[in-house]
Amino acid sequence: MKRQFILFFLFVFPFALQADRYTDMAAKHLEWV
Repeated sequence: MKRQFILFFLFVFPFALQADRYTDMAAKHLEWV
């Protein structure tokens, strides 16, 4: 069960980082406008 959770975390983590980067870029874009 724990191994499944770790695999799930490793699978989701990059997407979370990417989403965070996109929201950061969107915030910067809104600041520019």
